[in-house]
Parts: sequence; C-alpha cells; structure tokens
Amino acid sequence: MNPEKSGSAVAAQGPPLCCVVFVFYNQEHEVEPMLQPFLEAVRFLPLQVFIYDDGSTDGTPFVVESLIEQAAGDHVVFHKHDLRRGTGMCLNLALEDSAAKAFYFVDKHFDLNIEAFGAVLKELSYSNAAFTFPASNPALDPTQLAIRHAHKKKVPASINFIIRKDRIRPDRLFFNPFLQNGHSSELLMRAGVSAKALEAPTFFHLHYNEETYSDLTTQDSRLIMFHSQLSSTEVRGVGSNDDPDLLYEKAEALKSDGRIADALDLCEEVLERFPRHQHTLKLSVELLQRLKKYIKASERRKLISQGAEADQMKQAEEQAAAAEKSESEAESEVLSELETEAAEAVSPSETEPDTESERERETENGPDEPEIKAFGEKVEAPEPKEAPLIPEKTSGDADTQEDAEAEERALADLEPEETEQPETEPELRDDDSAEPDAAAEEDAEEAQPPVPYERPAHFRHSIIVPIAGFAQPSLEKLALCLYNFCEPSDTELIIIDNACIDDSWEYLKQMEEHHFFHLKVITNRMNKGFTQAVNQGLKAASGEYTLVMHADVTFETDIARSLADVLEANPEAAIAGPVTTQSMQEEQVRSVSKDPLQVLETAWIDGFCFVMRAEDHFRLDERYRLAWYETIDLCCRMQEEGKKVLIAAGVFVKHASGVFTSQLGVPAYSDDFVNSLNVFSLKWGGTPELPEPGSTDHPLEEIWLLGGQLDMLNPSKEIQARIKELLDDKLETELKNIQGVSDADLRNFIRAMMAVNNRGLMRDLEERLSGLPDPGFGFELLRFYFKNQIFSRCKKYITMIREQQPQLALLYALRIAWKENDIQLAPQYLAEYLEQYPAASEAYYIGAKMHEQQGNTELAETFMERAHQLDPFTRDEGRMVEG
Repeated sequence: MNPEKSGSAVAAQGPPLCCVVFVFYNQEHEVEPMLQPFLEAVRFLPLQVFIYDDGSTDGTPFVVESLIEQAAGDHVVFHKHDLRRGTGMCLNLALEDSAAKAFYFVDKHFDLNIEAFGAVLKELSYSNAAFTFPASNPALDPTQLAIRHAHKKKVPASINFIIRKDRIRPDRLFFNPFLQNGHSSELLMRAGVSAKALEAPTFFHLHYNEETYSDLTTQDSRLIMFHSQLSSTEVRGVGSNDDPDLLYEKAEALKSDGRIADALDLCEEVLERFPRHQHTLKLSVELLQRLKKYIKASERRKLISQGAEADQMKQAEEQAAAAEKSESEAESEVLSELETEAAEAVSPSETEPDTESERERETENGPDEPEIKAFGEKVEAPEPKEAPLIPEKTSGDADTQEDAEAEERALADLEPEETEQPETEPELRDDDSAEPDAAAEEDAEEAQPPVPYERPAHFRHSIIVPIAGFAQPSLEKLALCLYNFCEPSDTELIIIDNACIDDSWEYLKQMEEHHFFHLKVITNRMNKGFTQAVNQGLKAASGEYTLVMHADVTFETDIARSLADVLEANPEAAIAGPVTTQSMQEEQVRSVSKDPLQVLETAWIDGFCFVMRAEDHFRLDERYRLAWYETIDLCCRMQEEGKKVLIAAGVFVKHASGVFTSQLGVPAYSDDFVNSLNVFSLKWGGTPELPEPGSTDHPLEEIWLLGGQLDMLNPSKEIQARIKELLDDKLETELKNIQGVSDADLRNFIRAMMAVNNRGLMRDLEERLSGLPDPGFGFELLRFYFKNQIFSRCKKYITMIREQQPQLALLYALRIAWKENDIQLAPQYLAEYLEQYPAASEAYYIGAKMHEQQGNTELAETFMERAHQLDPFTRDEGRMVEG
C-alpha cells in the first residue's frame, strides 16, 4: 500500500485516537525498524508517538533524534532519562501524559499495515471493548490469570493489544514497574472479566525471528503470581457477562460492601442492555436515593410503574386470548366428537365394541379424555382439574413459597423433639403429598416398629465441609440447600468442626440424629486449618467423587452430581470447580452456561468449591495452615502429573467470599496470608536471580533491582550480602541525595535498606514518599517497625493504610496500645476488634496478656485457651505479636 495515495492523510488532523509508546534501552540497532513505520503512520493517522530512552549508554538516543527530525513536531515526543527507570515506569509516565483514549506499546519488530491499523482504531473507538487482539491468533487471552503463563514462562507480547484507557477500572490502570516483559498482558490480567475484548484484523506482520509471545524471567513469574492473588477478591464489572440476573447479583454485592456508586454504575450498564429488568430498576431507585439523586430516582420509579402497568395489561390480554383459544378448542373438540359418533351410527362396525375394553382404552388414554356416549345422548366436556396452589418442585427452579415451605419442613425436622425420640429417626425429607391423619400415623407407628438405620457401604459423592469460628448461620443455609437440591441416597456429608466457638456442635448433633445425608462429624479440639481439615475429610470419605466446599457456599442445583458428571465426562482432568459471583480466580466469575457439561481449561481454581476423584488420592499441602494458596498449589501439582484443571461453566454457586477468613483474622496481608505466600513462592517461584556482574551501568540500578527481588519474610542471604557490598559511603551519600524518584522506585530502595537494617538511610528515603505505592508495602513497613518496636513509625503507616486495609490497621493499633500499656486505648481497641472479627486468635491472645498484667488469672487463662483453640500454629512458633 502507498499511504500517500490512500487519501487518508486528512485523518491525521484533530485530536489523537491513540498514543503509541516506545521504550528503548541500549537498542541502537533496533530503533529504526521498530520506530520508522509509526513515524510514517503519524502523517496519515491521528496518533501521538511517545519515545523514551531509558538511560541508554550506547547510540540509541542519537538514532532516535536523527529519525524524528523529519517527523511532525507536536505528534512525536522524545524523553531521555539519565538513569534507567524501567519499562513499566516509562509506560506509566506515558499513561499520565497521553491525551488519547487508546494506548499501544510496541515491544517487537514488525511491518505495519497503516490502513488496517487505522481501521482497527476506528472500530475500537465505536465498540464498548477495552482492548483489541488479532483475530488470527485466538489463543491470545490476557484475561487468563497468570500462573498458566508463569509456568510456561511466556505471556502475550504487548504488540497484540491496543488498550482503551477509559474502559479499564482506574484502580487497575497502571503498568507493573517491576516486570521486564509482557506489560500490556499483565495489565489486562489485572483488569479481569471487566475488560471486554474486540477481535480485530491483524495489522502487523512479524519478522521471521519474532513471535507473538514474550519470555518471562523467574522474577516476572513470581510477581505475576503474587498480584493475580491480590487483585481478585472483589466483584467485577459487566465485562463479557450476558446474564442480567447475575449482573444484578453483582450490583447487590457491591451495595452490601458499601460501594454504592459502583453498584449504581453497574445498574446503569445493565439497564442500557436490559432496560426492562425489574430487579435492577428497583435496585437503581434505592441507590439513587442513597446518593441523594431524588429527581432521577422519581423518574425511574415512574418507569417501574409504567412497566408494571404495561406488563399487567399484556398479561391480561394473553390470559384472555388463552381463554378464548381454550374455549374455541373445546367447542371444536365437542363438534368433532359428535361428528365421529354420527359417522359411527350411520356406518356401524361389523362387531360391537366390548364396553369394558373400551373403558380400559379410555383409562389408558388418560383421565382428561371425554367419555364417548351413544349417539343422541348429551355429551359433556370434562371438568377442568383444579390447579395446585403450589407448583411441583423442579430442581433449580423453586419459587419463593415453595422455598419457604421447604425451609419450614427442614427446620422442623432439625428441631429437637420435646418427647423422647426413638433410637432411629426417619429420613429428613418428607413426602410432599397431603398430610395424613394424625391418629392414623399413631396407629401406624404402633403397628410397625421403626426401621433401623443402615449406612450404605458405598456412595457416589462425598461432600466435605470444614467449619470454624461462628459457623452456624452459614451451616444452616448450606443444610437447606442440600435438603432442597441434592440427592441423599448416593451422597454422604462430612463436616469437620474446626473448634467452632458457637452452637454449631448442637446443630450438627441434631443433623446426626436424623442421619442427614448420612452425616459424619469430625471434631477437632483446636482449629487445624483448612488444609488439615480437608485432608481429614478426604481420609474419611467413601465416595467415588469428593466435593470440597466452604460453608458460605449456596446453590440451587445438585452440584455434587453436576460437578461429578463433569469429571466423569473429562477423564484427563483431576479437578473441577463451578462458576460464581465472587472469586479470587477471575475466570470463575462469569455467566452460567446452558450446557451442563461445558468446561474451560484453566491454571487453577479457587478453593471455595471443587470436586476430585477419590482414586487420584490427592491431598492438600498442610504447610499452608489456616488459609490461602493451598488450592493453587494443589492445581500446580496436578498439572505436573499431566492432569487438567477445569472450570465447569454449566454449574453455578453463590459464594459469600471472606466470611471465615475475616472472622479468624487472616485476610489478605495477614501474617497467615504472607506465610502461605512465602511457602508457595519458595515451592513454585524458584530462587531469585542476582544480576550478572556488569549487567547494570550504575550500582544504584543494581540496588534497585535487588530491592524488587527481595522476599521480606525470608530475605536471601546472597542478596543481603550483595547490597552490603555495594553500599559504600559514597553510594550511600548519592542515594540519600537522589532526586526525581517516584514512589514505586523509592519502594525498591527502601526495601533494600530494610533488608540490611540500615534504618537511617531508610528513614531519609521514606520521608520522600508522597504515598504508599501498594498495600503490601505498607504491611512490610508496619511489620518491620513493629518488630523493632519503633511504634511512632508504625502509627504513621497505620494512618496511611486505614482506608484500604481497616482490619490490618486496627490490629496494629491494638498491638501497639498493648505494648505501650495504654490502659485506655488497649481495652477499647480490643473490644472493637473482637466485635468486628470475633474469631481472631490474636485478639484473644492479647486479651489474655492484658488480663495477666492486671492480675485477672482466671480470665487470662480463659482468653489464652480460646486463642489456642482458634489458632494453635502461631502460638507454637511465637510468631505474630512476638515478632
């Protein structure tokens, strides 16, 4: 194509459609083939071209300057850095400075088709997609979470994706400054299902020695695995979901979390696509009122009222038409019967039909068939059967009244009887037919002895549910779901009571007495954690398939059977999990498929609900203790053995994420979370790679790299030794006086100083921070200063993280008040923490120490016993508050 003859030069006028970004570091021989096609394209398309020389020491900046001399001035911008900042930091600068809505990072050599590139930009501007990817390569899927890519040590290169900045959530719109490759792909991984994709024609042709994927370093893969865990604990936006009911549930979840504005935004997006969805309309009115948008709320109420009236009129018209049609059909049926009888009377058969045989045939045809009478007698149409008040229950489609009655039956069966019970109770399920006469029941009981309960020797399904803390409310909902939707004849229920501190044991006792789903209860005196509890259940299970799930999962289908059927249909798979509304694994947050056996292969599934085969004998790694990372580890081990990990797209459950981790005081960035992350990283991430001698141009750059690689729980001795070796007096002075450094860069330098315990230089660098670049860094600083008992610094960071991590902030405020023996604040913080997180072990531990100091020996012993009951691990190792 000759662009000068294409007639598109006028398109270069007006505001830019896209910002095209290049980042070069010592690439003087690669600059021209990468940059030249876009310097030509800027003459014909409305583009910005941002070029960054990231501290090159070769001829790269001279080559760039010579190329852009002939380019249009305002459309091409060149930035030169004296020190290397990293590709991610340069991309973030471009994000801030660019006026265009689309963003394109060129990280590979290719030949550009300018006309096709312009067409793709135009299509992206008209669609509601967040990014494009080439239709010629459907395997590229940046919304796949990172462990799959990390294991392959490859991610899709950035050239595959043009990103619309305004369609990525603002809190996710940044490039990871610590990655070396795959920056756009990692950004879109964090964007998750809210980033809708647009398949576009390919506008580039790669050179023979290039490929559409970029290699990952070990450090890259560890970073991606870490961030994929932290980025997915909240409800996503509309994305590619097409189910208005599912989207409405997400909006409800956002409202429950207090995110009113986000919930309203989601409602508005749903109503754009489904304007008559009544639940969303009503929810939007509530949200508008809470945001004091009363006029719009009033207008929306009118729409609801008009819609209801229109629906009533339509329903009345349909009923009238149906009645008219029914009457017409009845008349036609009677006339037809009369004509038939007349014909039979005129031309009778040679033999008369036997009356009894004829009646038998009529009975076989069904009770609704009219009786055939002799010709001349009056023919009466059959009386219509009275419609039942409650429709028959179908799996997964129960209405409100039916649910209520089912719940009453279930709760009635579970309530303890006032009279003495026989040794064997009847099955929990009752017949749905009319209630028999009470006297007849008593006669029947006297006449027939109770049938002794015999536990089946074999089951198809074993359901394993660990519970801890205050579990009874969740347990009651789970029991009701099982009662309504699952089949007890081939299903056993195994519940592991991990030292619950409410009345769950009494509820479990009643379930056992009624042999509810052939229940087995395993009781632990102390909380052994999720992994050990699941392994106990797996050891006790006798089913062919074992379904492991949290007690905060609810459902409206027989999920044990459905998930087992998925594994049965996929013998190459070892594990399968359902789709849901809230999950750490973003791939599981999607609309349910109509095909019950549809599956999606993935790298890992969330541990809230999954099924395995008993014959595979997989167990969880018990080093993960209370929570976090154990199921990801399990999936990694399964894939090492050549097994597949599946998402059952046709099986749906609801998950109230975080109910138990919050109660137990082990949310993200808790000590238990970081311990599990450390176990996972050491097991799957490999050892950190030290920079090769001479690979960096300045010792400060090497310290920056080492600071990014540090594991602050277990800092590498090799890295610590290398930092100390580099940090002479001259370099320390240079670092102390460094200027123009971003918060993200400062984080690396501070982490390096933290590793070698250089508090003076660390303090100087901290004073330059304008904010915390990420919540994890705030946790690291809090932990470091608390361990060194520098509480004034702790209080500073408590204030900075309070909004993002209220549980962690309150915990450290309690720890410090106790350590400082503040008799006013410590009891206040303790009461507040226990009110919000009533099963948190450390709160009871601190309470025990406080009572011990005050001489309340009996109370101190009670609190300490409860602390050990809730979490024996931290006590044994003296971690947590003892540092």
